[in-house]
Formats: sequence, C-alpha cells, structure tokens
Amino acid sequence: MIRCGRDPTSAKGFALCGALRGVCLANDLRIAFPGQSDRSSHPIALHWDGDFWRTARLPTLPGTQGALGAVAAVTSTDVWAVGWYGDKGSHRSLIEHWDGRAWSVIPVPNGSDRYAALSSISPVAADDVWAIGYDGGRYFSNIVLHWDGSSWKRVEVPPLLYGAKLGVGLHPLITGVEARGPDDVWIAATAQPIVKEGHHLRAPGQVPYFVHWDGSRWSGQRASVPSGSSVSLNGIAGSPRGIWAVGFEQGVSPVTRPVVYSLIGGTWETVPSPTIPPAPMQMDDFRVNQLESISVDRRGNAWAVGTYFSAKSKGNLPLVEWHCPPGR
Repeated sequence: MIRCGRDPTSAKGFALCGALRGVCLANDLRIAFPGQSDRSSHPIALHWDGDFWRTARLPTLPGTQGALGAVAAVTSTDVWAVGWYGDKGSHRSLIEHWDGRAWSVIPVPNGSDRYAALSSISPVAADDVWAIGYDGGRYFSNIVLHWDGSSWKRVEVPPLLYGAKLGVGLHPLITGVEARGPDDVWIAATAQPIVKEGHHLRAPGQVPYFVHWDGSRWSGQRASVPSGSSVSLNGIAGSPRGIWAVGFEQGVSPVTRPVVYSLIGGTWETVPSPTIPPAPMQMDDFRVNQLESISVDRRGNAWAVGTYFSAKSKGNLPLVEWHCPPGR
C-alpha cells in the first residue's frame, strides 16, 4: 500500500464500505483505495480496530443484490454510507448510518422502483450532509438529497433539470458531490449536449458540468474541453485549499487519458497530470486510462486513483496520482 503520513495500522475508527468500493477515515489518514464491487452480493462493511480488519454486522435488506459505493464520516461515531439494494431490474437507493455501535438503514425518498442508486456523499456537519445519485426510471434523472439532522429530503436543483426529457439542450448525469460548507457545495456531472441539425438531433462529445450551491441559489458552469474531445467526470473532492474533479478524456483515437480539473479563480480548468504512455488497443478492447476517485486532506494533499494499461498489460493496472500543494 502506498501511503502519505502515518501507517494506517496506527489509526482507529477506519470504515471501509461498499463491497470494497469506498473508504474513509475519521481522523487524519491521507489516502484511500477504492476497489471492485461484487454486484451479485449484499453490501459489506469492514472496520479497522487498530489491529485487524473485522467484518461489521449490517442490517438485512430485502432483495438479492446490493452495494455500498461511497462512505463519509462526520466523526468516528457519525458515519454515512450510500448505495443501492434490490433485485434484477428493480433497485432502490440505500443509505446506512454508523452511530459508533451499529449500522442502521435510514429512510430515504426514492424515485421509481426501476433503477435508483446513490453514488456519492459529502458531509458539512452532523445536520448538514449531501448525497447524490440517479433514478433510471425517468430518463436517468438525477437525485440530490440533503440531511438536515432529522431526515433526508429530496432537493430540486434547476441547473440539473436541463434536458430532463430527450431533446435539444444539455443532459447532465451527476457523478459526485463535495460539500465544503453550508454555502459552498459543488456537484460534478458529465453532460451530453444535444443539438439540432436540420431535422435531426446530434450528440457531440460529452463535457464536464459543475453545479454550485452558494447558500441561496444553484448555478451551473460548463467547463471547456479540447476541440474534438469528449470528457467524462468520475469524482470530485476538495479542502479549504482547493477542489479537484477527475475522470478521462477521449479524442479521435479510442485511447483515453486521465484528466484533472481544478477550480481556479471561479472557473473550472484542466490542470497538468502525469502522462500515460500510449499503448495500442485491439478490437473489442475496453481498457481505459482514467482516474476514478479522488480524496483530499485538510492540508490540501490530493490523492487520485484509477486504472491504466500498457503495451504489455493484458488488463487494467492500478493508477495512483498525488498532488502536493505549493509550499509543502
């Protein structure tokens, strides 16, 4: 394991959730490694007690499938995890909470029963937590939820309603949320523009799309992409010293490359990241060079994880990138 700062074996209050897909710390450990999820099994949680990883008891859920895909801690006795549960063709959003003694399922407003799931969560305080996901029952509409200390409520975000039905406009699909304060919440999305050319609709390349809550209103910002390229975002994270979003870019070639965006002077811009040497792809080759998730500590150290492939690799290889803020 690559680490920054203390050895993880010295830290207590460590929760790993989501069939090995999400990780968080209730103290100052600086790196997390998401993994793969077994989508045919129920959610699992592993707790690090300072000496060993131990499987935690989770509530029994109806259905045959489920996963917890993201986890975030307010304190070591106030931890949230989000995901989904259900059966094939009928998934519902899932939120579970750890109070320091046990995990419990918290009621959540669901959309349709067709395919609803939550994928990202970010707390500000015990009474101020944001979660996002999607509902596949209505044109893959977005789900934004807020915890006010007593219950989860669905929040309407106007900039995410553009193109709610298939037609001309911007069609965003949210992928992550980063809550930096009561008046500073960012949602990252991958947006598909739909334009009309004559009597036909055309879908050019995907673009990064960011939505911001300033405490009173929501606003949207479309980030730029290189000409002829398409960009998809996978995650977002930040600290008081900066905020980043990660994903991948694809141009005319089928080969993709990792991409990092940063909020600079109020505008989201691409920032340099390590170059992945190009490697040939074969027919029906689904390998991807991408960053899938990012985590930032209070000092501004940013760790991003993902996958890449080389000319000699038969499959995807693990990718870890690190950003150290100036002056460190």
